[in-house]
Formats: sequence, structure tokens, C-alpha cells
Amino acid sequence: MDGQGRIGSSAVRSANTGQDQEPAQDGCPKLLGLLHKVCVTANEAHGVDEAMQRCVDDICAFTGWPVGHVYTVSPGTKGLLKPRAIWHLNDPIGFALFRQITEQTDFSIGVGLPGRVLESGEPAWIRDVTTDPNFPRAKQAGDVGLKSGFALPIQVGSAVVAVLEFFSTRIDEPEEPLMETLAHIGRQIGHVVEREQTLSALKKSERSLREILDSVGEGIIRIDEYGAITNFNASAERMFGYRLSEVIGEDVSILIPEGERANHQDYVKRSNIHAPRIIDKARELSGRRKDGSTFPMTLTVYPFAADYHRGFVGVMRDITRRHQAEERSRRLQATIEMMPGIVALYDAADRLVICNEGYRELNAAIIETIEPGVSFEDHLRAAIGKGLVPEATGREEEWLAERLERRSGQGTTFEYERQDGRWLLITEKRLEDGSMILFSVDISELRRAEEDRQEALIKAERASQAKSEFLATMSHELRTPLNAILGFSEILRNQYFGPLGEKRYREYAEDIHASGDDLLALINDILDISAIEAGKRPLIKELLDLRELVADCTHTVENANGDGGLVFDVLIADGLPHLCADRRAVKQVLLNLLSNALKFTPADGYASISIEAAASEVNITVADTGIGITPEDLPGLTDPFTRVVTNPGIAQEGAGLGLTIVKSLVDLHGGTIDIESEVGSGTKVSVTFPNAAPPCQANVETALGSAKQSKPLN
Repeated sequence: MDGQGRIGSSAVRSANTGQDQEPAQDGCPKLLGLLHKVCVTANEAHGVDEAMQRCVDDICAFTGWPVGHVYTVSPGTKGLLKPRAIWHLNDPIGFALFRQITEQTDFSIGVGLPGRVLESGEPAWIRDVTTDPNFPRAKQAGDVGLKSGFALPIQVGSAVVAVLEFFSTRIDEPEEPLMETLAHIGRQIGHVVEREQTLSALKKSERSLREILDSVGEGIIRIDEYGAITNFNASAERMFGYRLSEVIGEDVSILIPEGERANHQDYVKRSNIHAPRIIDKARELSGRRKDGSTFPMTLTVYPFAADYHRGFVGVMRDITRRHQAEERSRRLQATIEMMPGIVALYDAADRLVICNEGYRELNAAIIETIEPGVSFEDHLRAAIGKGLVPEATGREEEWLAERLERRSGQGTTFEYERQDGRWLLITEKRLEDGSMILFSVDISELRRAEEDRQEALIKAERASQAKSEFLATMSHELRTPLNAILGFSEILRNQYFGPLGEKRYREYAEDIHASGDDLLALINDILDISAIEAGKRPLIKELLDLRELVADCTHTVENANGDGGLVFDVLIADGLPHLCADRRAVKQVLLNLLSNALKFTPADGYASISIEAAASEVNITVADTGIGITPEDLPGLTDPFTRVVTNPGIAQEGAGLGLTIVKSLVDLHGGTIDIESEVGSGTKVSVTFPNAAPPCQANVETALGSAKQSKPLN
């Protein structure tokens, strides 16, 4: 034993049990029985705590030591041992003081008996704990009569995860076979811990994409030096499909596929069955069931030799589900790699689980954060630290908090510009188990196309504005000479300064005046449209009596149509409210709709105008039984200079701007227009003006909107 109480190769002694010492080889069956019992109970235990409790009880029962206890390494700490409530006490009252101080004491690396084992990863023995300078509980141990102490590590791989300590009321000397057997027990318990950790990791990382490893049964088989099976536990029965009575005396090769039997036999021959040490390295191979099927498993073998009995004990674990899970994980990774764009999956604790190559390439500058287990927050901090998030400059913590808050919900979609100028469309979606999946695609080309489209739209709007302003200016310029033409033609037509002489002069003067009137009407229409498009058509809103306005317009249109022409049927509901709108605009809408109805309806036909009011709007409908419009012509009917030709042999009057002006004036009020028609049956045009609360008072609005609030309508 070295100066720290660790057992060396020269420290082989017989345990002082108060009885005559017997040869070490005579104790091997007992040690083997202890090992067998602990292995069985540990593998049958429901969880690590139960396995450790059974292990402590079995060791204390075997050695006769009255005190056994468990320390475990605290998660998230750098080697801090915490006491657990796992005890074996022959005399709970007598050892109460020692239990109390133990449950209040933590140990760091190298401190006390548990700390030494944590530091070395090897078993340690203290001959007399009351005199050991590195045993902080020496006084309390002495007060309750404890002397010798022994501790062994529980390891997962090379890491110590727990320490089991035991105490005797006598000063005992260590026995190496016992020490090594107990050390192997510690490794077996470590396999149980590792199994639980593996199950937990698989549950978290693979979730719905693979089967959870809900149980791992381990089989224990004992064979003699010739390979004949001498023991076969219940887990082995379930694993291989044989009953105990069917395999006792059979060669162990019946459990190995034919193709691997030679390798297994060589492995057994190379093992020194006379050595009292445990062959504790697990290896993978295939097992063969009774029905001939095979399965993957791990095998840990240790030899034993007692009296004339020599052989091996094998501990086997079926890893079929683990292989299936690994295969599914590989398939999942392959599937993700084939997906376009960027994909990453984070668990419920926001730690990376899996991602594709696109995600790794995107984060090449901080590739160290693209590892399973790295939190998304650490990933963001690394990106900020490398200057990859320009918008976070100068407000790093504030930006980080905003980004994490956006991510904390059920999901979000947003666009993000990287430092290299690339634009990404990022979609994050929270899954049912709390994990978060991230999809991202590069939309740089789409962004550039959208910017080009917006720029082209702005240019088009500017061109349209310039066109409208040009037409408005030209219309004003044309009015001046046109007014002169109309004025002089009227003088000639009416012969204000005397007879013209030749009768045809007067006819020509009338033709000139009529043509001038038509041209002036066209210029006025163009001027109206241009003013509206240029945003220079003011709306002078006031409260309109529609009944009065309709009567005025129908009278005007009917008189222009001459005696004996079509008369409108006026249908206006009682209690019609006033309309808050521009009088001139509404009148122009009515005149255009009524004129169209009379223009395309024969004298023996029917035409009507009806008005209905709802809570927040007024609907005006002009219907006729005229020639109608084809479905192909309806969509473009409100476009400028559109005229419907129903009879190519008959010239159509007008420039095709009437409905264009109607739609523009209705749109200017925030209203809508709807046209229904059927060839040979007639046409119905409905315009809707908003009349929403609060009702307006008379005010002036430009084409860009109102600058004043409305006054309630009485």
C-alpha cells in the first residue's frame, strides 16, 4: 500500500477477520459468489440507486463490515463528491453520529478517503482512519469505534462517477483478490450507470425518430475451462431463447454464430484463466438464438479459478436496439444532409442535437459551436464575438436578449442579413417535445429581384405621374384655342353680325361648333383622369341629398335624349341618409352611368336607378335592358379608351373614358364598382360609397386623403 493508502502489487495480505487465515485460493469461490451475486442483483435492479444499495448491502454482508456508504460526483461540478442517502448500518443508532457528519460533508479531489479514490480512479485502503492525517471525519469515526476504511470507484469509461466506502470496527489488512473483486464490482456498477446514461442520451437525442431503449437485459453465463455451460441466468434465457435445462453442459459455442466461433475460441484460449484479475474490457460480437437468428451484443469476460474449478463468467448485453438507433440516426443524418438549404435541430434545453452540412458551412467561422450539446445562446455569443452580426454592434446584450425572446415562443419566421451581404429566410418551429427545428434558405437572389421590382415600380409610377401631369398641362393648353373656335363658330352659326349669305356656311359653322363641343368634352375627360392620377383632384365633401341629386341628373339625361325617349324608373328607399361625398364627383358618376344606360338601351327597353343604404355605406345601382356586354370585354371595361363594339356597322359615340372616370372618382372616395352584364339581357353597374361613422362634415380632401376629422351626421 502506498503512502496514500492505495493498494500496490506488493500489498497482498490476508484479511484480519478475527479467524485463522486460510489460503487465498480457498477464498476465491466466495469472492466469485460475491461477484456473481452483485452482478445479478445489480442487473436486476431498477435503476442505479437500487443497484448501489444492493451492492453495498452485499459487500457488507460478505466482509462483515458494519458501515457502507455511497458518494456520487455532483453534475456540473469539477470533481465534487456529494453524500447520498445510500447506507448499510448494522447499528443505525450506534453509528448515527458518523452518519450525521458524513451527510454534511462534501469532498473535492484528493481530500479524504473518497477524494483519494476520485483523484486516482483506483481503490484505496486506510488501515486506521483515526490516525490518518487526510481523513476529515477521524474524530467522529473514533467516537463510534470505526478503524479500517476501504473505498472503491464506480467508473464510466475513465471517469469516476461515484465512490463506495466501507468501514470496519477492527484494524484489518487488505487482501488483493478481495480488492480486485470489489474493484470489478465497481466497474460492473459502472456498466449499470453507463447503461442508464446511454438510455438517457438516446432518449434526448433521437426522440420520435427512433425507438427508446426502455430496457437492456444483461445475461450472465458461467462456463468451465472446457467451454461447457455451468450456469445460465434468467436474462440469458430471455436473450437466447434457451431454458437453463437446455444449455447446462452444452458447449458455449451454441450461443455464437458459426462464422465467429473460431475467433471466440481463440479469445478464450488467450485469456489466462489462472490469473485472479478480471478481464473487464467489453467487446462486441454476435449472439445466436435458439431459433438460429443472430443479434449484436457486448461481452465482458472474467476468469475464475478456485480449487479444481476453473472457467469464465461472461456478462452479455443485447445491443440490437442500440444498433437500430444508430442506424436510424445515420439515416436521419443522411436525410437531413439531402435536404436543400440549412437544417438544425435543438433539444428542449436549446442544445444542438443534429444539423446538416449547410448549417456547418454557414457557421464555418464559429465551427466550434456546431457540435452536439452546444447551446444556441453560446452559438450566438460566438457569432457576436466574431463580428458576424452587424446589427448587434454596440448593443450586444440587448440584441442577444431580443433574439432569444423571439426564439422562446412556438416559432417565428424572419429575414436576416449576414455580414457578407447574404439574406436568409429563417423559420423556427417548436415541436411537441419542446425541441426547436430551424430551417433556413438563401433568399439573396429573391431580395435583389424584389429590390429591382420596387425600383422599376417607382420608375413606372414616376413615368405615370409625369404622363398625367403632361396631359393635364396639355389639356389646359388645348382649351384656350378650342374656346376661341367654339366662340367664333357660335357667332357664325347664330349670325350675330348678319346673314352669312350662302346657306352652307351656316351648316359648316354648326359642324365646327358640334365638333368643338365633342373635343372639349374629350379634353375635360382627359383632364379629369389626369388630375385624379396626379393627385390633384380635390374632394370637397359635403352632406348630399341623393334623392334631389338623382332627380336632377335623370332630368338632365332624359331631356338630352329628347321627347319620347327612355325614362328612368327611380327606386330610392325611405329614410335614406345623406351621403358625405364630393357633389361634383357624385354627379359626374351619376351622369356617366345614366348616359351609358340610355345610349345602349332601345326606346322600348327599361332602365332604372336604385339607392340603398347600410350602416356604413351607400349603394347606387343603374340597371338597363340594353345590348349587354360579353364576358371577354368585362374585365377591361374601366380601362381608358375602352369601347364595346356590339355592331361593327354602327359607329360608337364617345372616347371610352366614361367608366374610367367613374371608377377613378369612386376609388378616390374609397368606394368600389361592380359590373354585371349579359349580352342581349342588359347591364347592371353598382357603385358603393363609404359613409362610415363618424359621419362627416363638409371638408376638403385631396386625392391623397383627408386632412380633417369628420363631424357627426344628423
